[in-house]
Order: sequence, then C-alpha cells, then structure tokens
Amino acid sequence: MDTRQNITKQKFLGMKGLVAFITLMNMFIPLSTDLYLPALPTMSTYFNVSTTLTNLTLVSFFFFYAVGTLLWGPMSDKYGRKKILLIGNLLYVTASAICAASFHVYMMIAARIVQGIGAGAIPAVSMALIKDCFSGKQRENILAIVQSVAGLAPMIAPVLGAILLQFTDWRGSFQVLTVVGLLCLLLTCLYQETLSSEDRYEGTVVGSLGRLVTVGKNVGFLVPCVIFSLYNLSFMGYIAISSYIYVDNFGLTEQM
Repeated sequence: MDTRQNITKQKFLGMKGLVAFITLMNMFIPLSTDLYLPALPTMSTYFNVSTTLTNLTLVSFFFFYAVGTLLWGPMSDKYGRKKILLIGNLLYVTASAICAASFHVYMMIAARIVQGIGAGAIPAVSMALIKDCFSGKQRENILAIVQSVAGLAPMIAPVLGAILLQFTDWRGSFQVLTVVGLLCLLLTCLYQETLSSEDRYEGTVVGSLGRLVTVGKNVGFLVPCVIFSLYNLSFMGYIAISSYIYVDNFGLTEQM
C-alpha cells in the first residue's frame, strides 16, 4: 500500500493540517489534567469537600482514560479511525460541558469518567494515524515532531489555567476544554478515513480486544511497560498534590 496515497486523500486537511491534527490530539491528555490543576484548592472550597474527594476528579479521569485507550485502539482497527474519533470527541465535548456546569462534586466525578473514556480514543487513534499515513524515516520524523510539540502541553496548560483564574473561576478551564474538543471534532469531520478496507481487522469485537491479551503475554513488552508505569508514579503523585502545597501551605497565588 502506498502510504503517501492516504495523505493525498486529505483534500480538506492536507499534509500539514493532518500533522497539526495529530499534534492537537496528542495534547488532549495534559490539557485535560493540567489545565485545571491551579484551581483544585478553590474547587474543594466551592464543593465544600475534602481534597481527597476533589482529587477523584483527577484520578477517575486518568483511570478511565487508560481503560478507554485499551478499548478504542483495537476497535479503530475494526471500524476505522474516523468513526472512533467521532464517538470519542462527542463523549469528550459533552462531558467537558457537563464538568463546566457541575454544581456537585459527584456530578463532576461522573462527568470526568465519561470525559476520560472519550479522551482515550483520541491519542490512541492519533498514533494509528501516523502508522496509516507515514512510513520509514518520514514516520520517525513526524512522530518526533508530534511528541516534541505535544510535550509542551504539560508546561503550558497549568500556566494557562492560572491565567484563566484571573478572569473566571475553575469552570473556565472546562469551558476551554469544551472549545478544544469542538475544534478537534471539527477537524475530525474534515479528516478522511486513512485505514483501508483491506487493512481492517475482520474478526469480532471480542476477538479484536482479545489481541490485547496476546500482547500482554509478551514479556519483552510487558516488563518495560510496567517499569515505565512505575516510573510515572511519583510524577502523578506530584501532579495530584502540588497545587494544594503551593496555594494552601505556602500561601502562593495560583499564578505563582
């Protein structure tokens, strides 16, 4: 299969637009978690709940994002990239809007669960798009560009979230996420399917998901995966508690 042929089919996005689309999708997770970090202490005050309960909005998102990634990836191999992206984006946008309108912490947690499930489709499919559309050295270059730009999101998101707090409350962060989701949804509508019919998985959905078990049995894959996961434990712990330490304990402003 000519991998360049898939790119030429993107008459609305073009090559540069496709790369920008993939990059945006890879920024979804740090934006979804880091953008509202400066507002966590004020959210606890607003909902009048403990920090542990407020942090469930972060933990629940991460957990169901991970579950969503495992589910959506194999399903995109069977049903195509565009269908899965549309479903994931619709879930994400709807849940983000509900987060922005939440009046109870449990409403927020429930919305974050749905948001995490929807978000799981977006980075998973974005990586598949790179495989669909690029090969060889070009694939390596595109992957490097996408990951480098997407790596800026965890640095930019908390700063942007803190700036937003000067003009609005914590709801503003989720309103921004809703807009970002709508932008991604628009780009998804413009995107043309890159997974050819002959490359699609022909088995059942259960069989498609069952291939995850096969991958999990590969010790050469599983061991490094566990090691890298454990490596992130301290980082995730820092993300969850840092805003409380700086704002509540040290008395700094969200911008500081």
